[in-house]
Amino acid sequence: MVQICIKGDNLIIKLKGFEKVVALKGSLKIPFNCVGRVAYVKDLDDTEKEQIYPKMRLGGLSIGEILYGGFTTSLGLAFFATKKLERSIVIYIKCSFPYKIVVIEVSDSETLSELEKKLKIVILVIRIPLEILTIYIQIES
Repeated sequence: MVQICIKGDNLIIKLKGFEKVVALKGSLKIPFNCVGRVAYVKDLDDTEKEQIYPKMRLGGLSIGEILYGGFTTSLGLAFFATKKLERSIVIYIKCSFPYKIVVIEVSDSETLSELEKKLKIVILVIRIPLEILTIYIQIES
């Protein structure tokens, strides 16, 4: 199973053992400011599911629903670490990061809500100083 942790301003996704070998990657480090949205694959509509579905394998493993490694999708380059898409979450990336989406299998239903809460907290912490700075600059000029 994939391990998700938060260190500083980054979301760290770690693969272990067999998954690490077949995905050809041990971990991903995604800056929070690059995360656009997080959603369960099962909650996506048919158009969104079609967009994230892998087209061509660039390195890794693809056997039925078992997907590990880099793939192309309609959205661009994607990283998959899942044995079953319906038990996975999609992390949409909005900045210059090697992947446009990251699809990882999660073990429990609370992972997404925990991740969303942590992302909102970090985004608020980042935005508040910028707004205060903007107000300060407007007052001084």
